Amino acid sequence: MQRREFLASSSTAAAAALVPATPAPAGHPRVLELRRYHLRFGPMEARLGSYLKDALVPALNRAGLSPIGAFSVMFGADSPATWLLLPHPTAESVVSLEARLEADAEYRKAAAAFLALPASDPPYARVESSLLVPFAAAPAIEPPSGPNAAAGRVFELRTYESPSEAAGLKKIEMFEGAGAPAPW
Repeated sequence: MQRREFLASSSTAAAAALVPATPAPAGHPRVLELRRYHLRFGPMEARLGSYLKDALVPALNRAGLSPIGAFSVMFGADSPATWLLLPHPTAESVVSLEARLEADAEYRKAAAAFLALPASDPPYARVESSLLVPFAAAPAIEPPSGPNAAAGRVFELRTYESPSEAAGLKKIEMFEGAGAPAPW
């Protein structure tokens, strides 16, 4: 067994223990992947933006991942950075995404220049990926609506932290209680 196959199969097994194997209803992901692209000021920002717009997000949509949340951090300790929120219907979707992108000829063509950047001129400083399970009370990703919503843009991503497991569970119960509003 090759290393990549081992990692894929062991990752799927670990994720399956946490996430139901059945696909989620349309628009209700079982797993959220949150990616953070660390950038440096300069050409990295524009190149990543073009890659996301012209290559990656269209390929993710073709792979059945939609809507994709995209967030830019322009000020503060995390700047510059771009975050992507990817809704996966199953844990297998997370593990198989790289292979599905590799099999997408349109993606490979659109992403060729970005993916071929040399180590001396990298496309980003670092990328991190976290897997999340959505709250049962608010399982869908919904782009903002109304007169101030821009087409194709997500307005806000909130992260909640708790000092302990018990406090975290209480916070989740608060959102999942009968008639509780979504956390966003």
